[in-house]
Amino acid sequence: MNVSRVLNARSVWKGPFFVTFPNLAENIKQNVPIKTKVRSCTIMPNMVGAKFLVHNGKEYKPVDITEEMIGRKLDLNQQLKPRSYLEASACPPPPIYPVPSLTSSTIAGPPPFFDKVGVLHR
Repeated sequence: MNVSRVLNARSVWKGPFFVTFPNLAENIKQNVPIKTKVRSCTIMPNMVGAKFLVHNGKEYKPVDITEEMIGRKLDLNQQLKPRSYLEASACPPPPIYPVPSLTSSTIAGPPPFFDKVGVLHR
């Protein structure tokens, strides 16, 4: 995907795409989530503090709107994979390989090799 196409996906004269959610101020005060399927909606400053249930094609995922999200889309704030895949405890630690030390014995001669028959020569 070209970066320039993503940045210029919508014309400047059109402005951001947003949906007017009815009773948005009341839902923010009552802390009631708003169910929506409009994932391409741009987050506006009046949506800060709201809770949305955004449909990802299978189920509704909760999204809490903060000030850092202004100007983004609702779908960019969702995790595509379940939380268990992203947790550090679920992943095994990377293997630790010994680092070869550079001493005179390792640099002195040519590295060992195998000939065509499979005999090791040093």
